Amino acid sequence: MIVTKLIGGLGNQMFQYAAGKALADFHQTSLFLDLSAYKAEPNVAYTNRNYELGIFNLQALQASQSELDYFLKENNKLQRIIARYFPKTQKKMVLNEYGHLFYDEFFNCPKDTYLNGFWQCEKYFSSIRPSLLKDFTIKDVIPEKILEIQNKIKSSAAVSIHVRRGDYVNLKSASDFHGACSLNYYEKAHAFLKDKFENFNLFIFSDDIAWCKQNFSFQNMHFIEQQHGPHWDMFLMSFCNHNIIANSSFSWWGAWLNENENKSVVLPDFWFRNVKTESLGIKPDNWILIEEKDNLFD
Repeated sequence: MIVTKLIGGLGNQMFQYAAGKALADFHQTSLFLDLSAYKAEPNVAYTNRNYELGIFNLQALQASQSELDYFLKENNKLQRIIARYFPKTQKKMVLNEYGHLFYDEFFNCPKDTYLNGFWQCEKYFSSIRPSLLKDFTIKDVIPEKILEIQNKIKSSAAVSIHVRRGDYVNLKSASDFHGACSLNYYEKAHAFLKDKFENFNLFIFSDDIAWCKQNFSFQNMHFIEQQHGPHWDMFLMSFCNHNIIANSSFSWWGAWLNENENKSVVLPDFWFRNVKTESLGIKPDNWILIEEKDNLFD
């Protein structure tokens, strides 16, 4: 069995599920989810999160305490180090993610593996993209208002802009680590697509639409108010022709789920404060960086 530990919000959970499913499918075994992080007391320094994958049409079992103990009870640091460098020699292992780049030995891990990390690199799961596109469809009937916006997007040359603010602005730990993309970034990203495609409609998604209304001055803008839950924003972003994303895993998935074969996806040059996106594994090869010498953060 493969067990993947879920931490963080919806976008992070999707990365963790996708990597776990890819390894489980590779070994033709079952995938289990470790939800223990959501049962712990919340840390006031971090954004409080809950299990969110239940909105999707995916099949995954919750790991029991005995299944978690099988991996974690007698595991020690030396065992983890040996397993990381020699995964083929292991009958079972705990794989802790070190750094952000793709772990080359990932598919050499045994069929009994516990995954602890973010796994924010499509190389872990690009081989099962068709399956993930099905898994990450939303269970609920599409609300009428969402259906209206979807039809408007599909009937036009549509570009999504996602603006992540919220805890990136209001929570010190998140602001210090992540930082919110600046207005300058969005202006440069818009100008880049404008040079390529000339006329398009902008559909703007954010957890702070008021900020967007006050600061954006682009033409043909449609501000999408969150009326039925943020997962519908991800759903709608995936139907746009092209995507301008924030330094956010939620944003990333809105673009990755976009099935337009000719899409242009634009992302910031810095994913974290002082950390270049290109130095991480998160950028798919054909996505486009907006480069600047300095951080593109407020």
